[in-house]
Amino acid sequence: MIFCVLMCGGKGTRLKKTLGSDIEKPLVKLKDKPLIEYVITALIQSNRFERIFAAVSSNTKKTSEFIKLNYKDNVTLLETSGIEYSEDYLKIVRYFKEAKNGERHGVKKILFLPIDIPLISVEILAQLITLSQVKPCLTIVLEKGFVKGIGVLPSSYDFIIDNKDYCYSGISVLDIGKIDMDINNTAERIDLFEEEYKILNCAEIACNTNTLEDLEIAEKYLGNL
Repeated sequence: MIFCVLMCGGKGTRLKKTLGSDIEKPLVKLKDKPLIEYVITALIQSNRFERIFAAVSSNTKKTSEFIKLNYKDNVTLLETSGIEYSEDYLKIVRYFKEAKNGERHGVKKILFLPIDIPLISVEILAQLITLSQVKPCLTIVLEKGFVKGIGVLPSSYDFIIDNKDYCYSGISVLDIGKIDMDINNTAERIDLFEEEYKILNCAEIACNTNTLEDLEIAEKYLGNL
């Protein structure tokens, strides 16, 4: 059983600097639709996920209302703090690891997706959930040179493997059965999860929209898809 969790509770600081402090990143318009609508539509059309969740917070109250109004039958809201990504991530993992009404949720894998990749396609989603993994967390990364080559400003969270620069896509696949954690231990940290990397250099993932320039690039690619 595969679930998907959309991470949409962040502050969206970079876009707010140019679009205004009252803007919520998931609701920023690309052409005529909010970013989050592109991602949810792809997830529903893929028909690959038992359930779809959206991790929201006090930072994204309008987003919560948008989901309730438009996708209440397709997307379940999860409340998180929205203070720090890793803290929200752990809260979600605990939610699925703990017993509910005496039974487990039954989930085997969880695909974590950011909402700022509006070009994500049904085909890419199918590829992501069929990737083999040995360790609990499979993290999708891109070559930094590839990301810069399409004009997108790479994430500041980059790293080096074998003398080559990579950056995170914000996408990961968690095999919940391989995670051994004490759900009541608040000291548990996300970096305790064993992690492996998969390189996927494709524009659909690289076009994450953190700036107005990124939105323009995504719009250009959207017209070519």
